[in-house]
Amino acid sequence: MASKPKQKKQPEKGEETRYYQRIIVMLMNLGTDTLLKLFKSLIPQGDVSLFLDSMFNEVEKLKTSKTISAAEYNRISKRPLVGTKLDIAILIKLMLELLPKKLQQVSSKLLPFTADLQRLRRIRNELIGHRPAATITKKEFDYYWEMISIILKRILPKDQSMEELDKRMENCKTGTVSDADVQKMLEKFAKLSSLITQAEALGEKKKGKI
Repeated sequence: MASKPKQKKQPEKGEETRYYQRIIVMLMNLGTDTLLKLFKSLIPQGDVSLFLDSMFNEVEKLKTSKTISAAEYNRISKRPLVGTKLDIAILIKLMLELLPKKLQQVSSKLLPFTADLQRLRRIRNELIGHRPAATITKKEFDYYWEMISIILKRILPKDQSMEELDKRMENCKTGTVSDADVQKMLEKFAKLSSLITQAEALGEKKKGKI
């Protein structure tokens, strides 16, 4: 009599939650830090407040066109500017809208930084705005970890330590994740999700007018 085939072990829900937490920590902490380093490398003296003040009219236009939301505008307009207010969404928007020529100058023609930033924004939206539960499979985790790693290595300014970045990325993959820290991030992401929905709705309206 043939033996009953063994059933493939299904991953536990807690395991998939941990994968999600790790990738969120990678995106929120390491992703934001690396983007901020890139941003500072593109502006005079690396002074974010001074740069935004000098680009006052352009920033006002971003608000008027709703490229940045009122909440995002308020966060970058307050002085003194708190670095933690600059999340992935704001940093990507500011660089794509205010520094396209600078991005072109520091990146290669085959691998433009603008494309990397757009990919990173898409990944962020997929992980925050389009996920029914705070879980991902091992396969999804490996995919996102590799994609984020490749992008962050490419956009890291040359005067920054690649070795440190590698260590921090590896720690995101194998290190201990604090439930409290992850919960704070998820709560922040929950607030930002509504901004993603608003931006997408605005994008659909613009397409309809074309």
